[in-house]
Amino acid sequence: MLNSPSAIALSKEGVFSQKWNGFNARLAQQEMAFQVENAINTRSTLVAESGTGTGKTFAYLVPAIQSGKKIIVSTGTKHLQDQLFIKDLPSVREVLGIPCSFERLKGRANYLCLLRLGRSDGMLFKQPNDVTDWQKIQEWAKHTTAGDISELTQISDDSGVWPEVTSTSDNCLGQKCDHFSKCHVYAARKRATKADLVVVNHHLFFSDMAIKGEGFGEVLPDYDGVIFDEAHLLPEIAAQFFGFGFSTAQVTALCREIRIAEAADKSGVPLSETLDEVEKALRVLLLAIASKDRGELEELDNMPAYLDSRDALITQLGALSSLLESASVSGENLASVYQRTVDLLSNLQRFAFPDERGIVYWYESTRRSLRLQATPVTVSDQIRKNLLSEDLAMVFTSATLTSEDDGAHYCQRMGLDDTEVMQWGSPYDYRSRSLMYVPDGLPDPSNFRFSEEMVKQVLPVLELTDGHCFLLFTSYRVLHEVREILAELEKYPLVIQGEAPKHKLIERFHKTDRAVLLGTSSFWEGVDVKGDALICVVIDKLPFASPFDPVNKARLKHIEDNGGNSFYEYQLPQAILTLKQGVGRLIRDELDFGVLMICDPRIRTKSYGQKFLNALPPMRRTTRLEAVSRFLSTFLAKP
Repeated sequence: MLNSPSAIALSKEGVFSQKWNGFNARLAQQEMAFQVENAINTRSTLVAESGTGTGKTFAYLVPAIQSGKKIIVSTGTKHLQDQLFIKDLPSVREVLGIPCSFERLKGRANYLCLLRLGRSDGMLFKQPNDVTDWQKIQEWAKHTTAGDISELTQISDDSGVWPEVTSTSDNCLGQKCDHFSKCHVYAARKRATKADLVVVNHHLFFSDMAIKGEGFGEVLPDYDGVIFDEAHLLPEIAAQFFGFGFSTAQVTALCREIRIAEAADKSGVPLSETLDEVEKALRVLLLAIASKDRGELEELDNMPAYLDSRDALITQLGALSSLLESASVSGENLASVYQRTVDLLSNLQRFAFPDERGIVYWYESTRRSLRLQATPVTVSDQIRKNLLSEDLAMVFTSATLTSEDDGAHYCQRMGLDDTEVMQWGSPYDYRSRSLMYVPDGLPDPSNFRFSEEMVKQVLPVLELTDGHCFLLFTSYRVLHEVREILAELEKYPLVIQGEAPKHKLIERFHKTDRAVLLGTSSFWEGVDVKGDALICVVIDKLPFASPFDPVNKARLKHIEDNGGNSFYEYQLPQAILTLKQGVGRLIRDELDFGVLMICDPRIRTKSYGQKFLNALPPMRRTTRLEAVSRFLSTFLAKP
């Protein structure tokens, strides 16, 4: 079975054992490599759950490189995309000794735009650090060859300067731009067309698919197969690109771009007064929904003030569009913003008359912005039509694709009918190196005293671990309640989600002795802290998605309307997959050890609790703090 080139390369007698210092041959890795190789050669579909530590990255890179075919590798995060391109691919290629060329391709917003960089001189900076960041970008721009903004690690990803010196599909002039011959985006795309293997991220992949579906030119080159790593993220990302949206932030940015374009093209058409009216209509609209947060569009449609201000904005955008149509003959800059205005107006009008079936219309607002979004209730049909109908090899892999040893839920969401899910568990010794602690006496999470009682149970564990802990929450509300209690105690340095970009918080956690990190959904996955820095993960509740969230509510209704059971077919398996992601933060290496503390008594008291337990790694379990103390003493004993 395993006499295939990829499996042999990863075996005890293979080239990796011979050339890679410290390489450990793993049967699960060889088996997965064999299956990936078979999928590529036969242009078939493979769904593979590969637990932490199985070596799934090499298990798909080795057969991909050996195949000699054009392969796309799509990742869930730009961090993994960079890791594959900078570290893993060069290493695997060197060991195999195969002259495989590879490139990394990202969306426009990840590359320096020379046109916008030139226009940024003299722009109004909003934050104290913006001037320093802009000066660093100016200096970097003189010598960068790729223009990938990830090269400039001294500047935060969320710096307010980046949007001013990068482009989007809305404001890019394409081949009409004066800087097109030196454009970093198109240079990257040109390199990608010549490469054997191209590393992208899911957002770019599905953006490309949506563009093709609308009959426009594609971004990605033709390929023989695609490998999706972190494939558990695909259903939600796909839903973003098969829907459409409108935001006040887009209009604000558009108005700024129009003023710049007007100055550059000097059309002579008076635009300032109409732009002022558009911006005034935006402010009135935001005032009309200031008390709202997130919900179904129908809630806004029942507010006369919202309807009046929305219609006023439609009128003003229409007037602006008419003026720009005349002004656009004077230059390419105004022609570009004219089309953007038409597109934004069209999308806003679609929300004024929401009549498309299979779509949930919803909104999200803050004091400064409003986003309207239309999301498909399911994406399975779109994926079947736009991806599965192609004669391609497809590999979907992640550490979390199955709930209770069954991947039917994932396959159903992705339209992967009659596709078998193959599983390889983690090789790590969970039974001896981890312990699950579910304390007695905690109230139901709906109890108003839950946060207070949870902290009472967590504090003794933090004393045993001396910090070194992740507290993972299902809501910001509970996070902030627990934060206030812990902050008053002043016993542990707290690292709080939102205080800095994610990677900076992880750096701070690593460097701070006795640190306790408090995070919500973004810290349940994609975080890799190995060693003694993290020896405890606390999860507040079983991560059921809110049934009142507009998208989730529509999905549940869709299942019920079609004769299904929304709890067991959607809510429960989704919660299990999310819990598996959170639990996966604890053991990241064969030498890691730690305690998993789950503060939700429902995992023991409800009949469905056993389904959660069955899906988790084979940890020993306890309800007693004394057992936690004994377990930790075997690893933390002083010499």
